Amino acid sequence: MNKLLLGFLVAAVLGIGSASVSAGHGGHMDRMAEKLELTSEQEAQFHEIMQTKREKKKSFFKELRADTHAQLKEVLTDEQLAEFEEMSKHQCPRKAKQ
Repeated sequence: MNKLLLGFLVAAVLGIGSASVSAGHGGHMDRMAEKLELTSEQEAQFHEIMQTKREKKKSFFKELRADTHAQLKEVLTDEQLAEFEEMSKHQCPRKAKQ
């Protein structure tokens, strides 16, 4: 009986954790996990791997933008750099939020 209760608690916690991870992605991760017919243990690991991937990707692009900005700063005048940044915001609205 205790093992059964523990199993339900673990499943509930994993379910809540995976829901919060995938909620920002429109349930895409949940649909993938369902389509792959993952066990609850696999699903937890799957969500963790995908979250780590998103974090690494975000970090990589942040570093890439900073590196590009540093290089452009060496080439462009302050006015040109400001104009470039303004133009970039209009091309990619997500950049404006960062």
